[in-house]
This record gives sequence, structure tokens and C-alpha cells, in this order.
Amino acid sequence: MQQLGRGLRLHDKKSHLTVLDFIAPQHRNFSFAKRFKALTSRPELRIDKQIDSDMPYLPAGCFLHLEKQAKEHVLQNIRSATANLRGERLLSELRQLCREIEGEISLQQIIDCLNLDSPDEIYRRGLPHQLLAEAEGKPQNAVELNDQLSKGFRRIALMDDTHLIEDARRLVTTGTSDSDFTQILLHSLLWGTNKPGEGTLYHAQRFITSHQGVARDLTELLDWLLKTRTPLQNKVFEQQTGPLNLHASYTREQITHALRLGSFESPISSREGILHVPGRKLDLFFADINKSEADFSPTTMYEDYAITDSLFHWQSQSQTSDSSAVGRRLIEHQAKGYTPILFIRDRKRLSNGLTSPYFFAGPLRYHKHEGSKPITIIWELEHTLPARALSWARRVG
Repeated sequence: MQQLGRGLRLHDKKSHLTVLDFIAPQHRNFSFAKRFKALTSRPELRIDKQIDSDMPYLPAGCFLHLEKQAKEHVLQNIRSATANLRGERLLSELRQLCREIEGEISLQQIIDCLNLDSPDEIYRRGLPHQLLAEAEGKPQNAVELNDQLSKGFRRIALMDDTHLIEDARRLVTTGTSDSDFTQILLHSLLWGTNKPGEGTLYHAQRFITSHQGVARDLTELLDWLLKTRTPLQNKVFEQQTGPLNLHASYTREQITHALRLGSFESPISSREGILHVPGRKLDLFFADINKSEADFSPTTMYEDYAITDSLFHWQSQSQTSDSSAVGRRLIEHQAKGYTPILFIRDRKRLSNGLTSPYFFAGPLRYHKHEGSKPITIIWELEHTLPARALSWARRVG
């Protein structure tokens, strides 16, 4: 009360007093973000980051410091408000952004305005160019397969192969690419079972070039990925896995396309944990480190995990014996001229509900094995797992 009393003292140069109350429970629709934005001289920057840094852009001579508990309360309020942004509330935020910024609004500006870490929450609600048009009172006709595109944008936002991202941007902006694979690897993410036109790769690419708003949104997403992803070294095994880059992530469909299995119009269906590719003398392993009983039966809860950054524990299917053709091919792969290839992921589903892509761990060499039905094999990785993958691939406890 003493602080409030001091604040209420009259002064010729004091027009008003702003009181931030962290004591009483706030209404769930109360926006701390708007209040703090009114205090900063840089409202275009993410306000949650500014709050976390004790508001560095206050007017000269001003200082604001929140105790740890108060700061966490404010930041949680902002996170909750962002998660619940939809309908008219979302349009209201975008409307305010349109008033603050002259000219075209970028994807990064929308992300900062809504205090997001990624554009996934935006694509859940639609494509940026359509949302902005609706906020400005100029709604556009819904694009064909709009829901399919929104989900495709969410899948593309998971890409981390910076070489593929850069070439995909070149394809979208110029119509040409350095790699023959870029077009199919990009469009296999963008479209699901519903494809535009006659469902061919040509019609998929033509759809993008004929819809300027979609092309701009896609270009901006690829630009955002290039700015936020750590550049990968260009390490490919062209004779074995084509354009796939070591330690990048891909969907199973992208992987089969890279091996020229199936087509864009008719991709092959592959759900098993091992895919035999006799034409290339490959065995591809697809392993989930953390398996859910909802997704796997008791007979398929195989023990797959990293022992170290260079050794991987893997189990075959429960009916595979060490004397079977498959078992001998795996154990004696070097003598038979075969190369085992490992793809791993933490779990089947991501926290946002999307199917998780696979991390390309690279070629394997046989180290030792034991048992039968299933066979437990310890593989040696030709290239050690980076720390970012080892953190979830290694079994703890």
C-alpha cells in the first residue's frame, strides 16, 4: 500500500499511474502481453523474451524487475493466451499487427507478435496470407485443399536438412533446383493422400506456382527454417541412400522416394521395422526408441536404443531366428555385400500430434549378437551419433 500511495502522489509531469497487480487471480482472458507491450519502446519484438530479460527497452530512466514467481506467472499467462488464440482473438492480434507495421507482414513478425517459438500454431489455424487478409477485412476465397496444405506446412516446419531446405526454396522461387530429388521430397511432405489436379508431381508443383499467396507463405517458411536450423555438413551416401544427408530427419515416405521406391502418385506402403531393398543390397532399420503400448503390440516392443554414441542395441522381429535367411543376411552382411542403414526417432508422435520424422543415423557394421527369435544385435555406427540425438536415443536407467 505504501508503494501505491507513493505512486498516487500528484506531480505536474505525471499524467497517470499504471498498477500491475500480481496478487489477485487474473481473469483467463486478461492479457499481460498487451500491458507490457504498452511499456516497451520495441513492441514489435517478442514481449515474453523482453519480460524474461527484465524489459531492456523501457523509456530512459525507467527500470522494471519482477520477482521470480511473479515473472513465471506473467510468462505462463502469455503462453496460455497464445495456446488459446483462435477465432476472433487471433484476428484481433493480427489486426493490431497490421496497424503497427507498414507494408507486407512477414512470417517472423507474426511469430514475434504471437510470442511463438515456431509457426506450427499459426498453421494449425490456417495459412498466413489468408489469416492476414481476414484480419484486414479482405477475406479471400479458400484455397483448394486448404486443410491439407496447412498440415503440409506443419510437416515442412519440421525439416532440418539445410541443404534440402535451401534447394526447396530455390525450386519455389525460380522453378528450378540443383537436385532431381528436391521436388518429390518437398511435395511428399506438403501433400498427403489428397493431391491437386491429377495427382502428379507436375500438377503439385504447378499448384504452388499458380497460387501466389501459397508460394509466398512457403518461401517465408523455408526462409525461417534456414535462419533457425543449424547448418548440416553435406554428407550423403549417393549409391546407397541417394540425396539423404547424414544426421538429418526425414519421413518414411521421403526415405523411400530417395531410394526411388514407389512414385509420387503411388508411394509404397512400408510399416515394418526393417525394409529389405535387394536392388541396392540394403536393409533399412526404422526404430522407435520409446515405444507406446498404444502403437505397438507386446510382440513388437523391441529393445532398440543407443548404448554409446557408436554402439546401437537392436532386436529383430520375434519370429526371426539366427539361422534364417534374414538372420544370416544381417549377421553376415559384410560377406554378402549388404549394408544395414539405421533410422531412429524418439517416439512415433510429437507433442503437437504430428508423426515424428526419422533421424538418419547412417550405415552400420555388425559387432556381435546373441539369442534367436528375436535376435539381439549390437551394431557399430560408422558415424557417431551427435549429442543432440544421443540425449534421447540412449536408454537411461
